[in-house]
This record gives sequence, structure tokens and C-alpha cells, in this order.
Amino acid sequence: MKKILAALIVLLMPIFVVAQNLSAYGVSLGDSKYVVEDELESKGKKIKYTTNKYGEEIYRVSNPSIGGANFDSVSFVFNDENKLRLISFYASDPGGTGTPGMPWEAEFKRKAAKCKNAFLTMSQNLVLKYGEPVAYSDSTAMWQIGDQRITLDYKYVYQYDQYGWIVHEVSVSLDYRIIDLNSADY
Repeated sequence: MKKILAALIVLLMPIFVVAQNLSAYGVSLGDSKYVVEDELESKGKKIKYTTNKYGEEIYRVSNPSIGGANFDSVSFVFNDENKLRLISFYASDPGGTGTPGMPWEAEFKRKAAKCKNAFLTMSQNLVLKYGEPVAYSDSTAMWQIGDQRITLDYKYVYQYDQYGWIVHEVSVSLDYRIIDLNSADY
């Protein structure tokens, strides 16, 4: 009986370890860059290859959709061991300053609605999948599972400045990341 129980534990252990990794867009945190590349290519996605200022390799895909929410891009960032450490979805209107009632307002309002919809949709989906967030406000939600964190942020600015111009900006981001529990940033 002990041998059977031990065999079951050994067989099921990899399943439990894998199940702990957060996943999005068909890949899991900790996957190798080759697994990520194969998954994206199997979905017919065009990958743009870049590096960030830290020399980390980044795979970027335009116009991703996840859980019914549409974004402008998704980035997959790998550590120096070629393991996926960050999945980051992003949509924005970089904004600026404009005159009220001009054509830019229609585009800004369309983009603002897209970003707010992405925030609300993903917030609901993540609650269904991971339960209530450990932190929540009208513009931020965060879930933490072990050394992995999901952060959903929404930023909206539409206000008059001192000269009567409208300052505007909107964005939504969804990040899946591995965090260092021993770090001072934690």
C-alpha cells in the first residue's frame, strides 16, 4: 500500500507544480522562450523580437485578445535563464493636451471605452478564476498566488488645465509576473 501511495505522489507531483504557475494567452510563467514561441506561432501570431534596457529578451504581439478583452499589445519578458518572468498586456491612448470639441475627443472616448471595458472584463474574469483580489480599487486589482502576482491597472485622465486646454490620457495594463519574495520591493 505504501509503494502505491508513493508512486501516486511521484506521478502527481509534476501536475501540482505546473498547476501553481499562472498562465495567460496559452503560456505559463516559467515556460522557456521556445515553448512561448511555439505557442504563439501555433496561433498564427506574428512575433516582434526585442530586448529591454536590462538586456532581457522580449517577444511582442500586436492586438491580442484575452478573456473577451482587447489590448494593443502583449509582451513576454524572459530572464537570463530564458524563462518567462512577465506577461504584460497593454492598451492606451498616450494622450496630450487638446482643445475641447475637436476631432481628437471622439478617438479618445473610443479608446477610453475600450480600456475601461478591458479593465472591467478582466477584473470579472480574474475574480472568477482566482477569487477576490488581495487589493482592489476602482483603478487597480491585484492577486497573489505564492511568488506570482497578477496586477490589473486602469488610468484615466481628462481634466482642464489652467489655460482651458484638456489634458487627457487613458491606459489599461494586465501583468502576470514572478516576484522575489525576499526583495525589498516586495
